[in-house]
Amino acid sequence: MPAPKDVPALTGLRALAVGLVFIHHHGPSHPALQDPGVLSLVRQGHAGVAVFFVLSGFLIAHRYHDVAGSDVLRYLARRAWRILPLYWLLTALTFAWPLLEGEQSTGLTWTMLFAHATLTRGWFEDWWSTGIAQAWSLTPEAAFYLLAPLLFRLMRRVPYALVTIPGSLLIVGALLVEAGAGAAPAGFMASYPFLMGATFLGRSFEFMVGVALAKAMRERSLRATLRFPTAMGGAAIVAALCCAAWLGVDYDDVAGVVLLNICLPLAIGLLLFGLLTEHTFLRGVLGSVVMVELGNASYAFFLMHMGAPFNAVLAYSSSFLFATCATMVASWLLYRFIEEPCTRYGRRVFALQRA
Repeated sequence: MPAPKDVPALTGLRALAVGLVFIHHHGPSHPALQDPGVLSLVRQGHAGVAVFFVLSGFLIAHRYHDVAGSDVLRYLARRAWRILPLYWLLTALTFAWPLLEGEQSTGLTWTMLFAHATLTRGWFEDWWSTGIAQAWSLTPEAAFYLLAPLLFRLMRRVPYALVTIPGSLLIVGALLVEAGAGAAPAGFMASYPFLMGATFLGRSFEFMVGVALAKAMRERSLRATLRFPTAMGGAAIVAALCCAAWLGVDYDDVAGVVLLNICLPLAIGLLLFGLLTEHTFLRGVLGSVVMVELGNASYAFFLMHMGAPFNAVLAYSSSFLFATCATMVASWLLYRFIEEPCTRYGRRVFALQRA
């Protein structure tokens, strides 16, 4: 099985994913994209988050599927050093910005601040889009990081656990929704659309598709059965998103759940398999120097592409193109001088026996 570092296209894929999210957030307000049909497609850019989830499932399973029990805390510390320093910095800036602009209050409470700092705010519908709004997706990511060692151990001991885990987690989520009856504090697990669209319990299938791919690659059980997976996966992604756009569905109905929570992750997994095993034009493009550098900076750009930093630059320049380019440059600098050093520190200090 090729190591992820030997397939630069996986890093480039992150750049493509964050580009889709960027289009999803900014496209609907662009004057050139106001045609209803175009808008319906632009809004499907949320698929970039699904790409991140499937890719995370694959990478964590590939790197840590056999992590020793004594090393679990070290594994978690490595993940924390990877995502938290930059997130904390930009979250602090986001909440401080209104005060710097002269506003009297941000509406932030200590409980809410704790939820943001601990990446738990994504369990609460009242808070999930506050602060760095798009960073709600870090809550499902963090939940997966925490549960991954337990899930991997369960998969090794229980036959078909890989298949039953997403359904079991979904049942837990449904029970929490019913228990709260929409009246839980701060909108904790407030509704079924919130469960399916924003929480790990509803979207665990995306992560498990990546985990399944890593397992299949280790066992070499897919190589002889699939042909042209890159083209097939790409076509399946386009088909799923076009169907969702045509039907006008989201996470609040059955058709949307089938297309976005099941069909789309499977299509992304197929594309990812193709990028790992085929030497195609797409793999070459995603593995190019430019795309790899953009992929390296994708986490920082994801955190900055919407909200206080981006809006401040946009207000100063009045140019959307300039604000976008400036944010890309700032994102690369944050990656180079904050994110990458912190990641290296975590790996060095919390070295694993088996990873």
